Amino acid sequence: MKVILTNKHLVRYAVPLAVRTTSVLRAPVFIAAILMVGGVVAFLLAEFGGAGRSDNRLDVHPTAPVTVVERDDTRTTDQTVASAVPPAKGSRRREPDPQMQTLHDLMSRDPDAALAEARRQFDGEKLSSVLEGLAGELLGKDFNKAPEILPKLRDSLVQQSSLFRAIPVSFRRDPAGTMRVVREQLSGELQGHAFRVLVLTMKDAGDLRGAVEATLTMPASSSRSSAIAYIATEAARRDPDLAFRWLGRLSDVDEQKGLHGWMQEAFSEAKDDGNLARLLELTPADEPFKPGEGGRRMWDRKNLVKRIAWLRQQRGDLAGLKELRETLPDDERAIVDSVIIYADESLPALERIHRLEILDNARVRYDGIAAVIGMEVKKDGPAAAAFVWSLPDATFFHAVGVLINSWGHSDRTSFNAWIRALPVGPRRERTISSYAGSLRYQDKALAREVATWLTDIDMRDKVERELNR
Repeated sequence: MKVILTNKHLVRYAVPLAVRTTSVLRAPVFIAAILMVGGVVAFLLAEFGGAGRSDNRLDVHPTAPVTVVERDDTRTTDQTVASAVPPAKGSRRREPDPQMQTLHDLMSRDPDAALAEARRQFDGEKLSSVLEGLAGELLGKDFNKAPEILPKLRDSLVQQSSLFRAIPVSFRRDPAGTMRVVREQLSGELQGHAFRVLVLTMKDAGDLRGAVEATLTMPASSSRSSAIAYIATEAARRDPDLAFRWLGRLSDVDEQKGLHGWMQEAFSEAKDDGNLARLLELTPADEPFKPGEGGRRMWDRKNLVKRIAWLRQQRGDLAGLKELRETLPDDERAIVDSVIIYADESLPALERIHRLEILDNARVRYDGIAAVIGMEVKKDGPAAAAFVWSLPDATFFHAVGVLINSWGHSDRTSFNAWIRALPVGPRRERTISSYAGSLRYQDKALAREVATWLTDIDMRDKVERELNR
């Protein structure tokens, strides 16, 4: 805490007293005068240093440094005894809640009695908040009590909140002891929650290597997957070699795919095609989906190829594109060819689409056309819509879907005005029915309204039946 004594206070109280005393007294009495001045300064600390508190007292920690600042009208000179931070001007310290202070005192002596008393006095969200505060403060001071206290809390959310309060405090004081309790004395869901908070705490303290090691000692669980997600991006950004070693040490395939995805995002944001290519070398092809198979996490190798090719094309790295292409199987070489075409903005959009249309791989061809339309929409939505409308039917019916999913959802008002003004005919009906279908799970009321814009009665009935399923 920083206490400021200005000339006004010193001149008004301490200095005149010292001067008057020493002018009439000899050396032995001078010492007493100095002691008197010290008493006055202590009084000033209490009176003026505690401004803003209702009792006008200042709570000074026995070891808190104090700064004395001498000021006059022309200059300010800081004579710093030790650095400290002053309270904000006009701020008021909240008075301790006697009821809560009593509970915290009781918690330190008899946790069971304190928890029972809290349950007697409070309920609902207030009870949860009180329990979090009681347990968090106690465990921050002595985390060895975690195995005893945590199971007695109200529910999993209160337990997690208590851990978020306690572990950062405990870890700063005793890292090894905190880790030992988490690893050896907690188990099951509680251990997973505690490990997750511990990993975050280590990351925030700048110990990424330790945080990574902590994830590797966690039992397999959703908490471990969450902990990996929390630190994966930062690990890839700050220490790619650490991230690659971590990827090689994970044994669970889903966790590998998760970390792989975060690394891909981090390297893409950094425009680091070198590490993306390094990641590609470790990336297997995705197995085709089987009939009736639900959703599963993907390696997404083809998207990784696309990102590397895009970065190199934008940089004009023809040698890098050639090198990439030569390392890939035929179906992935087509991705590079597509990127080279659609990312070349020196060519008109129509020319790029014409070049994409001659590619053999239909999936790659359509992805390239979608990329061109998306780039045009980003530049000018209405102009992109007019461009799509000008395309031949074979390309139009694919391109309009891209237009719906980009401009139609990013600027719905303008898109709705454009689509309602379209001339009557098959293209208009197809566009409206596709738009209504795209809204089915986002805004069913709007989807039904869009269906009413159809002039073809049979198509309108068909779309409305689809929406009502």
